[in-house]
Amino acid sequence: YGNCMNFSSQCIWSGFKTPEETVKGYEGMTGEWYCGKAGGTLPWSSVSRFWKWREKKNCPMQTVPFYNVNLVETGDIVNIGSYACETEGKFTHAMIVVDPEKLLIAQNSPACFVYYSDLANNFSRFIRPVSLKA
Repeated sequence: YGNCMNFSSQCIWSGFKTPEETVKGYEGMTGEWYCGKAGGTLPWSSVSRFWKWREKKNCPMQTVPFYNVNLVETGDIVNIGSYACETEGKFTHAMIVVDPEKLLIAQNSPACFVYYSDLANNFSRFIRPVSLKA
């Protein structure tokens, strides 16, 4: 496995901080969505587990899922799956939108920027984190 959802979770968590707050502490994480020195929970580090966790009725993170790339904003999560691999039909990778006009996306595993148009032979969904009540 790669580090993509861990990277995305760190970006989400940092996005809910105010400029005065530090991201070095672990404030703002929840009982089911957190990381520490020994690693993170499954919703923190797994694309499918994060999706299931955010769907829960009592989830402390409010999100908006959508499937139209033309609606993306900075900070939205992009999940993709490939039509051409053994995990066909499953979302297996998470990335973060950094420039919605150019559809530029940041990822980890590998650590680089990609354009949405470079994601050939893939299907996608999007998640907009709206609020977090830790």
